[in-house]
Amino acid sequence: MKNCFSLSLTVALLLSSATAALACPTIGGLVDFNCDRQIRIGVLGDSFVAGRGDTGTGTQKGYVTRLEALPEFQNTKVTAVGLSGYSSFEILIEVQRSLGLSNPNRLKKNLSDLDLLILDLGRNDFFVNITPAATVKNIRALVKVVNQRLGHGARLAPLIAIAKLPSTSPLSRPMQRKFISIVDSLLDRGKSAQLPVRVPFQTLPPSKLSSDGLHPNPSGHAALADIAAAYILGDAQVESLSKRPDSDADGVYDAAEAKLFQTNTSNADSDGDTLSDLDEIFSFKTSPLLLDTDGDGFSDSIEISSGSDPVSAASFPA
Repeated sequence: MKNCFSLSLTVALLLSSATAALACPTIGGLVDFNCDRQIRIGVLGDSFVAGRGDTGTGTQKGYVTRLEALPEFQNTKVTAVGLSGYSSFEILIEVQRSLGLSNPNRLKKNLSDLDLLILDLGRNDFFVNITPAATVKNIRALVKVVNQRLGHGARLAPLIAIAKLPSTSPLSRPMQRKFISIVDSLLDRGKSAQLPVRVPFQTLPPSKLSSDGLHPNPSGHAALADIAAAYILGDAQVESLSKRPDSDADGVYDAAEAKLFQTNTSNADSDGDTLSDLDEIFSFKTSPLLLDTDGDGFSDSIEISSGSDPVSAASFPA
């Protein structure tokens, strides 16, 4: 896979040089952005995401499944959420509806607990007379909805990245090609924290398109997987680190301490039992907020050092 090895090596060096500042340790070299001890990436969009144009089968159909099959992502779950034929407005409405459900449907389940969400949509707007400006407005609104709904309460929203759109065939789809070009230009012009345009799918050459002049052929899907992988292994990791500081260097992100665990972001040992918050949360399963988790009169650190169970009042040091 072109460039991915050098990118992953660069990021690995960056991560290793910043070990003291890391939180919720990396998994397979990727930052655990939501601090849940697993790496999950979602790709939301239309028939491109669903794999149309790819004649492969099983784990080799569509760029998302091809992405997950790459060796760099053997410890990563990559999920395709492809809504074929949907416009950007229809995807926005469906996501807004699904994320508001108290009983999660399949879409909400697929979008929950993600570390990274890539948005690849907008090309179908041409067919329903949505203007390029309205397409970008819908994508910006989708980013806002995802951040609000998936970052609500004791939850951390994923890092979001918008993919630019590959051009269509210059011969069979000249008008749609112009539409996509304008959308990409507007995405570039509006690029911001609210419109995080990150994934350069526009670099896909026309030779990688299928006979319909729109969807990638198998070679095109493989190329998109490589482009996505280069972003995930490179810029996404740098951005993830910048958005996940660990002020007290206890191994837990400030964001996770504040929203998930209610621990002290300026004290590596919130309850003062000589055990770090990271060890209590992830290794010992004790409370980082209580000196004596099971209330048996012995501190967690004493129980652990003596071999008794710090989360069972029936177990205590001899």
